[in-house]
Amino acid sequence: MKKSYIASSLTAIALLLSVSSAFAETTPVSVAGGTINFKGKVVNAACAVDGSGDQDVSLGQVKQTDLAATGDTSAPVEFSIKLVDCDSSVMKSASFGFSGVTDSADPTALANITGPGAATYVGVILKDATGATVPLDGTFDAGSKITLQDGENSAAFTAAMIASGKATPGDVTATVNFNIQYE
Repeated sequence: MKKSYIASSLTAIALLLSVSSAFAETTPVSVAGGTINFKGKVVNAACAVDGSGDQDVSLGQVKQTDLAATGDTSAPVEFSIKLVDCDSSVMKSASFGFSGVTDSADPTALANITGPGAATYVGVILKDATGATVPLDGTFDAGSKITLQDGENSAAFTAAMIASGKATPGDVTATVNFNIQYE
C-alpha cells in the first residue's frame, strides 16, 4: 500500500508540474536579424549632394548591329546630379570632375567591367549639358559648370554605350566617381 501511495503521489506531482509548465510563459528567443549600415558625410561646401550621389543609370538593351563599328553609340540616357541646401552667398558656381577606368581602345570612354558574360568592344561615354564629351581624368569639366541658386540645383549629363570595334553581345557595366569644385 505504501508503494502504491508513493507512486500515486509521484504521478500527482508530475501531473501538477506538467500542468503548471503549460501555463508558464514562453521563453524568449533571440536570433540575428541583419545589419544596417549608416553612411553620411559632413561637408564644408556651398551645397550638399542629395541621394543622386550614388545612383544606377540603366542604358537598356541595344542591338549588336547598332554597335557594329568603332564610334557607333546607343541612344543617350539622361541622368543628373542634384545639389540641395545651396547657399549662393558661400559660392557662386559648381563644376564636376569625373574619374574612372577608361577603355584601352578609347580613353574618352569608361571601360566595360570584364568578366563572364561581358560584352566586348563596348565602353560608356559621358557628355555634359553642352553635348561635349566629359573628360574622365578628374579634370573639372567647363561644360558641366552650373551657376548656383539658393536651394536646389541640378547638373545634367548623358551616358551612352560606345563601340571601340565590332561589339559582341553581353553585359555592359562601368563605374565612375565624381567630385565637385565650388567657386
